[in-house]
Amino acid sequence: MRSWRNIPPRMEPRDAGGRYPPGGAWLGDPGPVTLGSTFRTMFWLAMAAVVPGRSVTADIVFDPRMVYCVAVEPAPLGGTPVACDVAIALGHVTATMTVAEQQGATILDADRVAAAVVHWRCVGEGETRVETRLRDTTAGAPCGLLIVQRPRG
Repeated sequence: MRSWRNIPPRMEPRDAGGRYPPGGAWLGDPGPVTLGSTFRTMFWLAMAAVVPGRSVTADIVFDPRMVYCVAVEPAPLGGTPVACDVAIALGHVTATMTVAEQQGATILDADRVAAAVVHWRCVGEGETRVETRLRDTTAGAPCGLLIVQRPRG
């Protein structure tokens, strides 16, 4: 099993212009996953969509016939501190996060922050879309992640 220290750089998606996905929040791409496996995705917040010291709520919606959320844990140490309260339901995760105010600290990439690590279990074969959206923001449409789920073997 991969730990967060081994998450490949491609889990921080950018388009050809170097911009992060619209919507204010997104999940990193885990690459193809295998039926029955547990995998992780990094949950990212765009700093433009949050105000340090204030809470923001995100919804993650998925098809529970294909994947389900096992757990959500705090982001890796060393980044911007994020407090996170999570509710996991069938086909839906609600996460309320507060990005800490940085006093005298340097944020390496000030346009986004790693907010949490989401643990998933692959229970179906094919492709499934997971959508992430911030509530109460003008960040736009949800950000979709297409997960390719392969058979064992």
